[in-house]
Amino acid sequence: MEKVDTALAIFKVKGDLKYDPGISITLQNDENQVLNIKGYDYLIELNGYPEKKVTRIYSTDLTTNKIKSEISLLVNNQQALHIDLKELFAQAIKAYKNGTLKASNEKQKYLYPARLMRVSKAINGYNYVIVVTSLQGRYYENDLDADSWFEAKSYLLIKKL
Repeated sequence: MEKVDTALAIFKVKGDLKYDPGISITLQNDENQVLNIKGYDYLIELNGYPEKKVTRIYSTDLTTNKIKSEISLLVNNQQALHIDLKELFAQAIKAYKNGTLKASNEKQKYLYPARLMRVSKAINGYNYVIVVTSLQGRYYENDLDADSWFEAKSYLLIKKL
């Protein structure tokens, strides 16, 4: 214990310093993560690596970027859809703090409205939909701007109009 005390003194660490481990929360869409693909022509999983995928459907280049805190879709190098995971998680934390986030059967898993976990847009005769079925992240009570991490299970649905 003496060596630890000496190290704390050398680095001038205060003894009353408190560490905020944060709260790990998993959001699942309130459709129990079931993805209704009826009526869609294509389903592309956006999970895992690489973070950037390029897919060619007919003469359209689709580029999906899954960066640390966002998912975006480029159609022929033009920004089409975007989900900010940090903002989505922040809205869920507000619901968590005021007690309106419905708990799932599992520990630290909560149901979140599916309509808030998707974005869609019609472009050049196709309807593109990004759906997040699950989002796991860490929330820090004392530091709302802390460098949080996110793990999202997400899909791209495409329907020819």
